[in-house]
Amino acid sequence: MRFVRRACARGAVVALVLGTAVLAAVGCDSDGGEGSSSGGSSSGDGGGTASTKPAWMGLTGARQADLPHETPGVTTSFVTGEQCRQCHQANEANKNAVRDAKGRDVSPGTTWRKSMMGLAARDPFYLAAWAEERVTMPGIKGAIDGVCSRCHATAGNVETGGKLSFEDLVSGTSNEARVARDGVTCTVCHQIQAAGLGTPASFTGGFTIGASRELYGPHLGPATGPMTLIVNYTPVYSNHVVKSSFCATCHTVITPARDDAGALVGAQFPEQTPYLEWQNSAFQDEVPPTGPRAMSCVGCHAPAYDDDNQGIKTALSVNPTGLAARDPFGRHHFAGGSSSMLRLMAKNAAWVGTDVAPSELEDQAKRSDAHLSKAAELAVVEQKREGGTLIVRVKVTNSTGHKLPTGYPSRRMWLHLAVKDGATTTWESGAWDAYGRIVDGAKLVDVPGTFQPHRDVVSAPGEVQIWEGVAGKQDGSMAGRLLEAAKYVKDDRLLPEGYKADHKVAIYMRPQGVAGDPDFGSSDTVTYKITPAPPPGAAIAVELVYQSIKPSDLDALAKKPTPIALKFFDLVESSPIVPVVMVRAESRAP
Repeated sequence: MRFVRRACARGAVVALVLGTAVLAAVGCDSDGGEGSSSGGSSSGDGGGTASTKPAWMGLTGARQADLPHETPGVTTSFVTGEQCRQCHQANEANKNAVRDAKGRDVSPGTTWRKSMMGLAARDPFYLAAWAEERVTMPGIKGAIDGVCSRCHATAGNVETGGKLSFEDLVSGTSNEARVARDGVTCTVCHQIQAAGLGTPASFTGGFTIGASRELYGPHLGPATGPMTLIVNYTPVYSNHVVKSSFCATCHTVITPARDDAGALVGAQFPEQTPYLEWQNSAFQDEVPPTGPRAMSCVGCHAPAYDDDNQGIKTALSVNPTGLAARDPFGRHHFAGGSSSMLRLMAKNAAWVGTDVAPSELEDQAKRSDAHLSKAAELAVVEQKREGGTLIVRVKVTNSTGHKLPTGYPSRRMWLHLAVKDGATTTWESGAWDAYGRIVDGAKLVDVPGTFQPHRDVVSAPGEVQIWEGVAGKQDGSMAGRLLEAAKYVKDDRLLPEGYKADHKVAIYMRPQGVAGDPDFGSSDTVTYKITPAPPPGAAIAVELVYQSIKPSDLDALAKKPTPIALKFFDLVESSPIVPVVMVRAESRAP
């Protein structure tokens, strides 16, 4: 019998891309690089106990002060979002604008500012990773600042010619620092020009901002007078802002591998490639003919439908009144998989420096969880007995247009399977503790400095199937920092539906470490061999679990803790990066 829990056929589609000019960046073998994991896999047989506190807890040292509070800023090319919200946020005076058919606020001013896009420059994990790179390689600190601020603190980076420093962002009072702290702000995205998008030159923040103060949008014949008068920008029609190549500029990141002195030591590393993954999928809509799954990044992450799945048609601005309703109208929630970080920020809004109410951040976190629930299907596809062993086969299917999980390699997902005889758990794989570490009873499975190999068969509680990308150094050992990463030593993230091994971009996304697993692809079936077999009727519960920041990332930051890392640890201790259960399936032992 087949037991299944479906999670929406059209899940998260995040677009990010790598170009053919960086063929050597991947670190894959020319034949596809699908060899076994090496140099750091763990069988989960020991290396610590669940009672051992993480290395990042209890560290002493100066902490980063509160980030500056949201303050209006105006530079030559940019303004902070509160100026845009004058007209593009719902109000009581004009209930016919930026609302859905039921009167709910769908305005960019409300939805964007509580998203990780709006909070990109205030993300403490991002800031801690940036600070660590600077401390490790002080000789190239300026170059690191330029790269790390380009996409998270974009307006400040552009306005300073790439010279915005870490100190400017976390404590500066200039207008450049103020617009930088506005994250991926309105006047950044809507000023990105169409030229060059989707090409290798546009990746890793290689977008172009014009000097004409034109703001691009997907609607013909915009009313130009109000915006020109109030903020001195001119709205202009251009459909490039809803294409996946538009998102690819910052969500395709390629970094050069370096040693601690900052010297180049290997190939460039494809930190994240969702756009290429999307190009090599059944979801791409750039090259005709397209199929029924075709969807752009914006179509999924800024959907033009409301919470009832109805299309939105509304006036785009509350000022002036009487503007015609437009469609499509994309909600700027930009939901992804960062609910833990949003909840951390909600509990620590004073330190983050945001005016967004904790309740709004919690609402956004719930949207992220709901988004994750649509990203995969989970099914128990077979159960049988072989002697004293119960065989359970579990299938996970990727419902997104990119790898699952995708993006920055701090993300992972795994299977948690538990067998219960009455109230007693008799067998369990994939449990976790209060710190988000995977455990086997009293033993740590997340042993620092190791990773679990890809598993087609799980035959002991200490074995766990984890789908993840593990960054490695040039010598094949695990990388603790982004800029020392040269290749993936493990990458068994589920491929998107429609993946073709001979696609022109396949070299950038080929799996690593899945040899011997014949059914690995856009779905993967894991066979559990449970001994001794439970009695007939025993409950079997399976969960697909997601975590946005691995314990190993916190361990790495603890090796050379900076003031911002120490503060981040404090925040995590008060609001742990707990795993999110994406989807569940249940059955009974035969």
